[in-house]
Amino acid sequence: MPKPPKKPWQPKMAPDDRNWRKDKFSSVSARADAELSQRRQLQQLRPLPDQDTAHFAMLMMLHGAGWPNAELWEQWQQQHEPGEVTMMVHLKAGVDPASVRTGREAIACRKLATSVEANWGDISLVEAQLDSMGELLRRCPHVTHIGLASGHDLPLQLLRPGLLLPGVSMFGAYQFPEVETRTLKVAALDALVDDLEMDLTEAQDWAQALTFHHQWMVLAREHAAALVLLTKEIGVVGRAIHKACNSVKAGMAPDEFILLTALRAHGYARSVQRVELKPGMRYPPGTLLNSYPTLVLFPAESSPHPVLWTDMDSKTECQVERHTGQQYFKRMSLRECLKVSVDRCAIFFRKVEMREEKGDGGQQVQKLLEVLQQLWHGGSSAARKGAKRKRGASQQRSSKGFGTKRDAAGATDSAASSAADSETAAGSGDAEEGDEAETPPRPQRKRAARSR
Repeated sequence: MPKPPKKPWQPKMAPDDRNWRKDKFSSVSARADAELSQRRQLQQLRPLPDQDTAHFAMLMMLHGAGWPNAELWEQWQQQHEPGEVTMMVHLKAGVDPASVRTGREAIACRKLATSVEANWGDISLVEAQLDSMGELLRRCPHVTHIGLASGHDLPLQLLRPGLLLPGVSMFGAYQFPEVETRTLKVAALDALVDDLEMDLTEAQDWAQALTFHHQWMVLAREHAAALVLLTKEIGVVGRAIHKACNSVKAGMAPDEFILLTALRAHGYARSVQRVELKPGMRYPPGTLLNSYPTLVLFPAESSPHPVLWTDMDSKTECQVERHTGQQYFKRMSLRECLKVSVDRCAIFFRKVEMREEKGDGGQQVQKLLEVLQQLWHGGSSAARKGAKRKRGASQQRSSKGFGTKRDAAGATDSAASSAADSETAAGSGDAEEGDEAETPPRPQRKRAARSR
């Protein structure tokens, strides 16, 4: 009988990026700390909760709608060791904290001094993220990772040991056909050379590094520090490539390509790996993991907006895309989506805003909290099935006196089997074993810049 693996199976490492510079990556945090210490606006800041002790920071990007899920995030934070996790808020410039619709108290005690008039689909949103990360790095000397989220996101997993790898960032990629990717890279190269008069070699580095990604990611401190140092260049190049994307009707906003593109162009990214990340996996510092830390679904109709979930059990026809690019449609409720998402290794989920009906008494919010608490403490369908298999194997060994035959990978619930288990638990009959994590549909090339 084969021995169970000591750690989860993981794909073979992709080759290093041609621009990878280990020396630059290793020294970037110290260089960023030195520069940030000289910024006058960051020298006298009122203290925020847990900034001196936290190892993980959640950066919430908020606007006039406020923070609808603030209470759920506070509950999640309390499940960790005291002082281990901090949550900080960027509130759009011009928005009065006292006038936001939800989460006023939570925003008031966690609001950063940084405030940028950030607009969806514009480079200003990237500037708000980078300036906020600069302040956060200055405040939090021990933070190793920064998560980016909106007020409509939910936390699905606790940050258990081994989930966040030193120097490794996580993101979700947009899936484009190869021919469209080539078209976008050529357009970007032309824009950088013609509009910015950039040196051809430097422009080629940027164009070849072009990577399309969701803006809601988890960044290692080193990657966040590198981006903060590159803020001015990111603004200039981001505008030019955004113009190039629009010229070929791609409809990609700057925050959907410029961060990882900048890291790869400047040699701060070792390689890009496609994986469903599980505790126990090991990747070297500098790696970018395409692991979808934040899962989002789009409705079946051709809408640029993700599904906004407002109750637990109503079902919506959703688009689901496999890694092959094939799409299928599935009716799912939020309850089902959350369980499937955590089985597929997502850490966060969006977009959710429970709306209290007249006389509801907050029942939807309470139902959501109960489901989340189960997920936080190992209540996913894959975990239950894994426990059931272990109990069954133990019973057979005790009754028959010898070990039962099992696949070696079964001891760790591979990404494929956990996805299949969760689909079964959710009552699905149309998902196949081996599906990748649920990803948003490919953006249509003739679509305008997405609102999120």
